[in-house]
Amino acid sequence: MLKYNIKALCTARGITQPIGYLEKSGLTYQKAHMLIANKVASIKPAVLEKICTHLNCTPNDLMEWTPDEKTQIENHPLKTLMRKPLPQQIQNIMQDIPVSKLKEFEDKMLEVKKEMLK
Repeated sequence: MLKYNIKALCTARGITQPIGYLEKSGLTYQKAHMLIANKVASIKPAVLEKICTHLNCTPNDLMEWTPDEKTQIENHPLKTLMRKPLPQQIQNIMQDIPVSKLKEFEDKMLEVKKEMLK
């Protein structure tokens, strides 16, 4: 089954109020609520582009595939949409780091980000 994983993506991005975030990106409250609750059957391309632009992702990042028991997944093209759990929010990871080490943590995160964006 294909479904949208917009709420999980927002959580991984550290967005604590995803409905409000999507409203600020131009969606109506109703549309944002339905997307976060995963109660939409489809998304118009213009809305999809708006979400992807604001979340800095691709349409594939917004979808997740869970195969049924009859589907052979080994070489199935949808296999790329099978998701591992997204990482916790950075804020949650930082909770255990002593305050005296937060600057070092920030420096390392910026270094990793720079390396990943090459």
